[in-house]
Amino acid sequence: MRRKWIRLAAVAVLCWIFGSYQVRSQTYPAGTSAPSTKPARLAGPERILRFHSEIAVHDDSSLTVTESIRVVALGKAIRRGICWALPVRYRKKGDTKVVVPFEVVAVLKNGELESYHIVNQGRYNRLYIGRKDVLLRPGVYTYTLVYRMSEQPAAPNEGNDELYWDVTGNDWTFEIAQASARVKLPKDVVADKVRYIAYTGPKGAKGKAWRGKIDQGGRVCFTTTSKLGIGEGLTISVTWPDGSATQPGKE
Repeated sequence: MRRKWIRLAAVAVLCWIFGSYQVRSQTYPAGTSAPSTKPARLAGPERILRFHSEIAVHDDSSLTVTESIRVVALGKAIRRGICWALPVRYRKKGDTKVVVPFEVVAVLKNGELESYHIVNQGRYNRLYIGRKDVLLRPGVYTYTLVYRMSEQPAAPNEGNDELYWDVTGNDWTFEIAQASARVKLPKDVVADKVRYIAYTGPKGAKGKAWRGKIDQGGRVCFTTTSKLGIGEGLTISVTWPDGSATQPGKE
């Protein structure tokens, strides 16, 4: 009986050693990045699961924007990372065109700093996120971009200040399952005086697949009520009494 227990103990030890080896042998090879979720969530095409934007309008009319995109990457179009198009040329009322500089504060992938580079393409600065020598493993990734925009030109709207903001853009080649935005206005803006509207669909469309509200913190919240197709986006407009801050009308 004693020998039987010794043999069973020896088998258990060998199984533990083999199991540990199996776990160690499944670490990701050099030059790849680990996915953030289980493979079971990867059914279907590459797509944007969620696009969320936090926009803070400051008293001096500058903006701080935090955009978060959660994507399914399958190694097709999304191989090393994603590409953001950021408009830098705007049109004031009266067709006066201005160039508004922006400052990138942080670029993250799954909460960690990620490499990026910027290419100017006239109206847009295109921001490429990812490393040239690192291919993504199939998985779900969350990219976060934080940037500031200053020296915002005035965009009066019948005595009101206005934030007219293209939340997602219309040049994504993926479906967007859900898009949302939350706007924090200057502290002296009275919520009862705030008006807002949004549009969904292709560029110039006036789609109504959205809902909005002003939350208890006075922030204006928008979310889509159906998915956005390829080339479709979410655009928002928030107006408040003139004198608090001024924002651009997009070209």
